[in-house]
Amino acid sequence: MCAMFSPATRRKAKLRIVICSPAGYGKSWNVLQFGQTLARLNNTKIAAIDTEHGALSKYQGVTFNGMPPVEFDVCELSHFAPSAYTACIREAAANGYGVLIIDGLSHAWTGIGGALAQVDQKKAAAGGNSFVAWKDVTPQHNELIEAILGYPGHVLCTMRTKMEYVMEEENRNGRKVMVPKKVGMAPVQREGMDYEFDIVCDLDEAHTLIVGKTRCPAIDGQRVVKPGPEFLAPVIRWLDEGVDGPAPSPTFIPPTAHSGAATGGAIDGGEKATDLQVSEITIALQILQLPGQPAAMLAKRGVDALEKLTRQQADEALTNLRQKMAAKKLDLERQLGEAERAKPVTDQNPTAAAPSQTSTPTGGGSSNSAQSSTPPATPSAGTPPCGIENHPVPEDPDRIGSIHEDDQKRIVAYCQKLRIGDDDLKRILAKRIAKANPPHPVQCLPNLSWNQAGEMIENLKAALLKRFPDACPF
Repeated sequence: MCAMFSPATRRKAKLRIVICSPAGYGKSWNVLQFGQTLARLNNTKIAAIDTEHGALSKYQGVTFNGMPPVEFDVCELSHFAPSAYTACIREAAANGYGVLIIDGLSHAWTGIGGALAQVDQKKAAAGGNSFVAWKDVTPQHNELIEAILGYPGHVLCTMRTKMEYVMEEENRNGRKVMVPKKVGMAPVQREGMDYEFDIVCDLDEAHTLIVGKTRCPAIDGQRVVKPGPEFLAPVIRWLDEGVDGPAPSPTFIPPTAHSGAATGGAIDGGEKATDLQVSEITIALQILQLPGQPAAMLAKRGVDALEKLTRQQADEALTNLRQKMAAKKLDLERQLGEAERAKPVTDQNPTAAAPSQTSTPTGGGSSNSAQSSTPPATPSAGTPPCGIENHPVPEDPDRIGSIHEDDQKRIVAYCQKLRIGDDDLKRILAKRIAKANPPHPVQCLPNLSWNQAGEMIENLKAALLKRFPDACPF
């Protein structure tokens, strides 16, 4: 037997299906009912990635064809970088979800922060050089595909298709007339993306499911009006054919010009670290407040830049950094717990306590807020407490800097009352990641999003009530 080849083996598989159609044709409905069928069959849970501002959650509790109401856990994305999808997919895999629904995959291509948006941004920065722009984005998109194909459970995706109208001839009352008809065209994604899946289906305006491409012969060419779970019966039998177990290893890796193979040497270069790995290392170094140039870490691995690490080296570095971040988080929680338990003498009577003379955290907020005295438990008449107004939710509550100025003041006042200093506040902020490109730890209060500010205020309010049960939070 040749060392490079081994006998082919039919192995049991997990479903990889994508349903394509224009908006409103029933993509979400069908992936949910198919996902519930697979979840009940395998006694597992469903994780869903929702890119439609919570639209998928409106189906929570819906009953499909006599089955119990559908239940699933959801992650609602508002920034659609392919790396954001990849991070969600890996998180779902790590938490043991046997069924993953991605509704929808088109946003990773055309949405805010998606591949095309990143290319436009990088192209402008590179003076119109498309090659440089795609050089950074293509690996990120390829990694998303690999995350989908390598997921340990079933994956069901949706993709939008472009909408066009065609004129078709109809017979009405004995007369032939031309009427416009909506038709879906190619999926909104990178060309050829649909062929990464085992089964590709289209939905038409009459909710007819049309199998356009399949590796399962039993459903080849099927057209089913409003399909139910029974559509999956032959697919499930096909998936269960074969033996259990992973694919054979090792996988052959072709030599490269720089790997030493040209001179007869061993392959030692390894595959280059991905953009996502480099980004995660950079974020981890910022959170740990390490120098911007991790010279010692790079020198140990024989390189002078993060981009020159191999994937294996990057994985080793990330494992080490994650352990350090976990240890730092535990230490910070311990310090905060000790601070909460330690009640100064003046705090025994909060209403009579003198204003604090210690330094107060500004977090980038108003200097007047930082220098003000500790607010009394009950606000004085005629002086409205900061943040008491109910401000409208901004259009993008996850956008960097969407925090309201009054909420900045409220956080500063809570930190004063709880004796949280500047350094502790910075560490608390750094635990929150700004949804930017690339993502990075929050550095100061004005960089918080509206949602992050609300979460932080609730946490501080709970800590205040725990420490001062008679206090009146504002």
